[in-house]
Amino acid sequence: MATANNKTTRKTTTKAEDVEVLDADTTPEKPAIVDGIYTEEATLTNGVSLKIEVIVDKDQLPASMSSLVFEGNLEGMILAQVTPLTRKLLDLTGATRKDLHEVIAPVVQRGTELAGE
Repeated sequence: MATANNKTTRKTTTKAEDVEVLDADTTPEKPAIVDGIYTEEATLTNGVSLKIEVIVDKDQLPASMSSLVFEGNLEGMILAQVTPLTRKLLDLTGATRKDLHEVIAPVVQRGTELAGE
């Protein structure tokens, strides 16, 4: 009869590495429209900075946009005009209704005005 050998070996290695932390490039990008998307850097009321992407090409807006306009749902219209990535980032960074009205809405307005020129 064979017996199993339950020996376990552990090999631990320690390696010290010097890690150099580089600061990110802090030069702000200029607002621009590329492929119907207006992008601008903005800072939320909680101090978090992020890029806001606004859909300025009316043909790329979500299908629900017209029903939001009909209902007069201002916050829904603002959120419908930003890209899905921006919506997710706003949730993850803790954006509030105050941010929607004081930070995001002016960015959407500037993008819409710039696209109309």
